[in-house]
Amino acid sequence: MQSLGGTGALMLGAALIKKAGFGGGVIFVPDPTWGNHHQIFEEHGFKVESYPYYRSDTRRADSKAAKAFFEGLCQNSVVLLHTVCHNPTGADFSMKEWRDIAEIFRERRLVPFFDFAYQGFKEGIEADREPMKLFIENGCYVLIASSFSKNASLYSKRTGALTVVAGSEGEASKVEGALKRVARTRYSNPPSDGALIVREILRSDELRKLWEEEVSQMRERIKETRRRFALELKKLGLDGSFVTDQHGIFSYTPLTPSEVQELEERGVFMLPSGRISIAGLNIRNIPTVAKHIAEVSKGWPKI
Repeated sequence: MQSLGGTGALMLGAALIKKAGFGGGVIFVPDPTWGNHHQIFEEHGFKVESYPYYRSDTRRADSKAAKAFFEGLCQNSVVLLHTVCHNPTGADFSMKEWRDIAEIFRERRLVPFFDFAYQGFKEGIEADREPMKLFIENGCYVLIASSFSKNASLYSKRTGALTVVAGSEGEASKVEGALKRVARTRYSNPPSDGALIVREILRSDELRKLWEEEVSQMRERIKETRRRFALELKKLGLDGSFVTDQHGIFSYTPLTPSEVQELEERGVFMLPSGRISIAGLNIRNIPTVAKHIAEVSKGWPKI
């Protein structure tokens, strides 16, 4: 169902699972996660709890801790998952880890709610869908919040969709009716211009091919930026290997809030958590940014 961007899709999904009674009014989100996740679900009356996701010592996703947590959840528990390009860390599960997690969800009958905001920015438009397909093939009841804000440059058009994979056609029909009621009472109808643009792209073989090529160019540009940034850090004696291991437009760094404040005074801006926008780096400013980080950081791993 069309939504007001990815955020609107999350909102529709929150309203749906609340109405269906999944999770008993609790949703589990990764620690850390996009800040708006907490606000969206809390606004819909959910108690938002966190599950272990990220290891600060390795700068990677902690699949072992996450799997152990999922194995202890009750049936019908709702779990928010970032499909690819985790925000804010850029650290993703491997496909082997996704297979293990999908099996746990099948056995425990858990409900996965995927935030799919960065399709195409990790490996490709089709390849980035693979983690979700594992859960669908396992027979899970699946919710997917998609966004065309980044991969189609339609941020201001608020173009997204909520996809729900239900257990039967009859159940799917009921879900559609419930979602229409939610949308009708909140905003009536979404704007059509962004959705029409996406429809034209996806219906045309020529336009779709061009779109996928452009997304690929952006993906490869981000990967190259990560490589250059890590190399520049290495020249200054800092270990930036985790930067190239992470994916998408963000990277979680070891910088502390006080160090971030000092960097701001030097004209280098990022969130207090140390999350840096890789997309904001380029061939001209990478040496300067790396230099300031090397001068300010006390806890960044050395080579």
